[in-house]
Amino acid sequence: MIRPLLRAAGLSLVEILVAMGILAILGVIAFAGYRQYIPRAELTACLGNLRSLHAGFSAYIQDKLHWPQQPEDESSGKVLLEEWWIAELKPYGIPEKTWTCPAIRRTGASLSGEMPRIHYMPGDFDERPFAPYEFSKQPWFIEIASPHPEGANICFPDGSIHSMDSLLNKKRN
Repeated sequence: MIRPLLRAAGLSLVEILVAMGILAILGVIAFAGYRQYIPRAELTACLGNLRSLHAGFSAYIQDKLHWPQQPEDESSGKVLLEEWWIAELKPYGIPEKTWTCPAIRRTGASLSGEMPRIHYMPGDFDERPFAPYEFSKQPWFIEIASPHPEGANICFPDGSIHSMDSLLNKKRN
């Protein structure tokens, strides 16, 4: 009497093996597809970072009426300059992780061979209130390497973001 009750509630060995086989096949398919989605996810995160930086710099300009003026002391070095940019924009909701591109961080791609703390180089504008908006084609930020399939990303004063390849293709046509 107990035996039929257990048999009706359980799974046979063949059913368990078939289920495990199906899960293994789905796992292999998902893992193979996962590799091709990584660059797209990194590009999306990078674009989000650039949009956040644009919003933070726009707020800075509205608050201070000029582009952030980096220190003139050249002896401070690259590391201190990166720290300065991070600290300068932190009050405007820009944490340090926003300054890093996930693709550059994963691949270790950089022009100099060493991994910098910021992966987007801000443009250099004077203290005039509308200087960052004067020229619509003057970039606000340029990515320091080309880790994405279409090259480095560039952010413009209107908030638009274009890849280097797309800009070069427009010039050729």
